[in-house]
Amino acid sequence: MKRLAIYVVPLVAVGILAVGVTAQQKPKLKFSRPTIRVTGKVSNQDILMTASSRMTGSKSAANDETPAAAKTDGDTFLVLNMEFDTEAHCSGYAAKLAPSFTRSGKYLEAFLPATKAKEGAAEIDTFPGLVRLEVVTRTTIPPPAPTGGEAKRFSPEPIVRGGLAGMTGKGVIVAIIDSGIDFRNKDFIRMENGKPVSRILYLWDTTSNDYSAGKGGVKPPISFPNGAGVGTIYSKSQLTADLQQSTSAIGPRDLNGHGTSCAGIAAGNGTNKADYIGVAPDADIIAVRIGSSDASGLENAWTMNAACDWLDRYAGPKPIVISCSFGGQDGRHDGSSIEELELANRFPDSARGRAICVAAGNEGAQAIHAEVKLGTEAAPATISWKATPGSSLSLHFDTDELADIKFTPGPGLKLPKLTAKYYPETKQATVPINTLGDGTGSLSLYSDKGRTIKCDVYIYGGTFDAGCATFSKLIGRPGTSSAVITVGSYDWCDTFEIAGQLMTVTPKSGALVRGGLSNYSSLGPSRNPKDVKPDLVAPGQYYAASAPLNATHGKRDTTGLYQLFNGTSAATPYVSGCIALIMQKKPDITFGDIKSAIHGGLTKDTYTGDLPNYKWGFGKLDLSAMKSILSSIK
Repeated sequence: MKRLAIYVVPLVAVGILAVGVTAQQKPKLKFSRPTIRVTGKVSNQDILMTASSRMTGSKSAANDETPAAAKTDGDTFLVLNMEFDTEAHCSGYAAKLAPSFTRSGKYLEAFLPATKAKEGAAEIDTFPGLVRLEVVTRTTIPPPAPTGGEAKRFSPEPIVRGGLAGMTGKGVIVAIIDSGIDFRNKDFIRMENGKPVSRILYLWDTTSNDYSAGKGGVKPPISFPNGAGVGTIYSKSQLTADLQQSTSAIGPRDLNGHGTSCAGIAAGNGTNKADYIGVAPDADIIAVRIGSSDASGLENAWTMNAACDWLDRYAGPKPIVISCSFGGQDGRHDGSSIEELELANRFPDSARGRAICVAAGNEGAQAIHAEVKLGTEAAPATISWKATPGSSLSLHFDTDELADIKFTPGPGLKLPKLTAKYYPETKQATVPINTLGDGTGSLSLYSDKGRTIKCDVYIYGGTFDAGCATFSKLIGRPGTSSAVITVGSYDWCDTFEIAGQLMTVTPKSGALVRGGLSNYSSLGPSRNPKDVKPDLVAPGQYYAASAPLNATHGKRDTTGLYQLFNGTSAATPYVSGCIALIMQKKPDITFGDIKSAIHGGLTKDTYTGDLPNYKWGFGKLDLSAMKSILSSIK
């Protein structure tokens, strides 16, 4: 079973199929600034429209620029991300707004009761210093806890296994923010005096508040507005005590298996099978579970910055690398979302013993992006697509002057009144189109002044026709944050052991190419020309990776304890494990020095071509590159 990163194309509210619309109808473009304070006012249109959930990393994610009606009650809240002009204003508002749950510098994250959206929008609009506001998702306070065919095979490329040059990750924390971890898997256990001891320092399950029902664990660092904790934290001693019982009271904490596999690649100790030992087997582990089901949804991805804050405070002087194999295609693809700017504030280049890695995404072969240049009415730019019900477009212009831009819908497409979102910090604007209907469609754009304007268009819930699809600028959010190390995937292994026999794995996209870019690896560049994205590409396809004991799906190896796993999700924890080795060698190394060492030591070969580029970033993290990078650390 091909397992890719938990990476998504957002879904949107159901649209209406319009009929009887001529291609000459041109909707008016209404200008508004719902997410920016420009002249002393913030229009809180996003709040009042109660934006639908954006589950970053979920296959059922929603576009946060798309309004949708949804049921609300007293336990439902909007998650708001806010940016202020000064840290003082931000601090003042954080003290005033009781439901705020994390803050970094001038960035604040807070809850707003969905039933009080109107009052809350009015109050927020009057507070001084607010620069931007984004509605991230809706969340509901949880109820109390209940009491392959044979093909030509190539030899796997050597990769880092079990450490390198005497470094094994000892003294370093590897944090996995994902679908959880099966702490019962022996790859995350040490034996001391004949008894199992957990290697996991903490497991924060944001999806289950067991502590409130007396089922163990302690209250987490953030709470919902009613005081209920966002999940439960289990300590190493609690996990160890559970392991030493005949039956587990804590039970499964990863029904998906994605987080368990990521943890195994980064830091599994190979107890179940030495051949599959992770990169940094002596590292300590912290797991943050942000998804509750065996589906691929990560409904609590909105806790990412709060989790990073908690991890930073817990680690203290100890070095820590955070691995995030999730993201989404919503947003402007330039690192300018408040979530991504807050990450950049938390992880400056000057931070010592701190690093964060994020998967680039697995949309490299998906026709979901088109890049066009607008010309005159006589020669307009035209995009065409095939859509499913609920599909939408998001158009990102390289200018904030849109008065002369005209939209001409193709047959059968009725455009609503369009609203432009204006971003003065980049002098750009975005126009969402939320109702494409079902089936084929097209749209022409031009400037009646004849200006040449660039526009990046993303489709959610459909695909562009081959003639206009552009396979670039597909790095997902938060992977476009300027601070994070964004990781793509290359092919390194096509074998997998089943029933004692080594089988060749052949993906649907065709045969793997050893050392070549994985077909699915999302391509850059970032829409921010200052950033090179991805940063690098690492081994991603295929691993036999640690699996949860309770999982009922996925292709297992002979032992039943490892599963077939690939994607930029797999490449990201590999890089995180490599950084743990770097941190062991130099615990106080800065994040900037880590990036410089990695960027400067990556491999250039016939597959990568000249570097940097939008496919490979600064290059390939193969074994020879890692040896060079580690030896350069003094």
